[in-house]
Amino acid sequence: MKLNQLRKLIREELASMNGDETMSSTSQELFNKLESLLKTHDWTYFMSDDHRAFNRGEYQHEEIKDLMNQLKNLGYEEKAKELYSMYKQ
Repeated sequence: MKLNQLRKLIREELASMNGDETMSSTSQELFNKLESLLKTHDWTYFMSDDHRAFNRGEYQHEEIKDLMNQLKNLGYEEKAKELYSMYKQ
């Protein structure tokens, strides 16, 4: 399966979760924030010679890990991992 097709399927599944009464608005907000962070994250920050770029990337990485843990605790670990793998480079 191509990456774009996988992204589309995951987005559709996440969108369909909006209608799912078991997913709270808080969970949906966490997914939206996670996707936003994943889209803008500098995946090569750890190779940067610029200390500011490294610190910014490290901070974003910690935010992503925190959101992943929050979603795991809410029972959405697999969906969070799917979203993460969709953007990880």
